[in-house]
Amino acid sequence: MTVREQPTASLPRFRHLQVPTSIRVFLHDPKAQVATIILLVVIFFAAFGPAIAPFGENEQNLRASLEGPSWTHLLGTDQLGRDILSRAMYGSRVSVSVGLIVVAIAAAVALPIGLSSGYFGGWVDAVLMRFVDTWISIPPIILILAIVAIAGTSLGNVMLAIGLASFPVFSRLLRALTLSLKAQDFVTAARSLGASDLRILIRHILPNTVQPLIVQGTLLVGVAVLAEAALSFLGFGAQPPQATWGNMIAEGFPVIRHSLWPTILPGALIMLFVLAANFMGDRLRDVLDPRLRGSL
Repeated sequence: MTVREQPTASLPRFRHLQVPTSIRVFLHDPKAQVATIILLVVIFFAAFGPAIAPFGENEQNLRASLEGPSWTHLLGTDQLGRDILSRAMYGSRVSVSVGLIVVAIAAAVALPIGLSSGYFGGWVDAVLMRFVDTWISIPPIILILAIVAIAGTSLGNVMLAIGLASFPVFSRLLRALTLSLKAQDFVTAARSLGASDLRILIRHILPNTVQPLIVQGTLLVGVAVLAEAALSFLGFGAQPPQATWGNMIAEGFPVIRHSLWPTILPGALIMLFVLAANFMGDRLRDVLDPRLRGSL
């Protein structure tokens, strides 16, 4: 009599963690890689710049005025002998803060307008959209300068002004998304189960608008940084001696014939940061939009 071998219990197989296709496509794109590296470097300097900067934000040495790059001052000094690299590190904190806060202000103003307009329709849609159309008809630079002139020249008022000038883009995007989503079956099912309009908007519609809002917010970050630098250059933003990229260009402009270093670095940083933000937004749109995934 033969003894049958008992079947051994199969050991569980651990599958390798699968990275979502959208993330793999994004990480393998050269533009996305470059944009990510630039943004991470700027964010690192914004977070740790004051701790690792070789000199203080406004530490002066008049004997070293307008020096070129050296071992002591890697990217030279300005007309007051301040280290350009150190001030650029301090200025990166301002730029990152401006980009994030402006997006938060624009989204906070646009959310109730766009969601209400697209969901309720009728006279609510007509009133809110005419308000948005009227707001858009005002040139952004005039609107920003008017708000700053009324509220006062400070970095906080500049961020508020840029955010208020930028919210119509979010409002129109949210309205279009809400119009499409409210006709979906899951919204109809939630309404048939007795869910209130507020619950439907918060629990069912708003979460499905996050991806397009992230893309639009990424693009707005670059616009906000560029606008803040322009206003600081004109004297309407953060006031000297606070180090911002716009202030550094404004302070270096009078001596540009004697030394290019005070304007080259902040100008290059603004250009790279805006390009990186735009590349990031474009690639996120291509990756997150299901209609464009087949073309990647």
